[in-house]
Amino acid sequence: GEYGVRDINSRVQSLDQLYAQAAGLEMFLVSKVQSWAMKTKGMFQIVSPYGKPEFQLWEKLKGKKAAQKVVWGKLKHLERAGRKVHRAYQGDVSMLTDVCRQSIVFANLKDLIGCMRTIMLDKEVCVEHFKNRYNPRNLATKTCGFRNVIVKLRAVVDHTKWLGLETHVCEVELVLEPYAGLRAMDPGRHLRYTAFRDIWRL
Repeated sequence: GEYGVRDINSRVQSLDQLYAQAAGLEMFLVSKVQSWAMKTKGMFQIVSPYGKPEFQLWEKLKGKKAAQKVVWGKLKHLERAGRKVHRAYQGDVSMLTDVCRQSIVFANLKDLIGCMRTIMLDKEVCVEHFKNRYNPRNLATKTCGFRNVIVKLRAVVDHTKWLGLETHVCEVELVLEPYAGLRAMDPGRHLRYTAFRDIWRL
């Protein structure tokens, strides 16, 4: 490529590089999901003293002490990332696109769809792919009943370009509250799903 110009087709070849990029994008992605949630009645899970999953509208949390209780998404566990690269992508690290991720929860599909549109119109991100698991053609036998919308996107603002992060793909999950609640009550549910998916891909 041209000297001094980043080649967007150049692939990441190590998990170290991928995680360095993901760490650099964490706060940007958090700020974006907050913005989108504010515009579309999005909710986030908060730490509840009652032991049950609790979700609250960001418009009611922003600027308040309760916002400190939000359970933000963490970078994908390194061990899980290694397994996924090996089993799903035949060792191609560049195919892993869910290291930096966040979720927004909605009370109904209308608000969820509104958020999809808001993301599509946001000039600070470039949407690479949508995965719609609410589509009836998405068979439950292949997803273990998982229902959500996954948005793959890149951050294309000046500071991410300056840091060389604009090629990194992040993941935003849009999910309805009833399912999010069930999943939060049973953390092992997702582990069983990923184990099933790994076996199904063999």
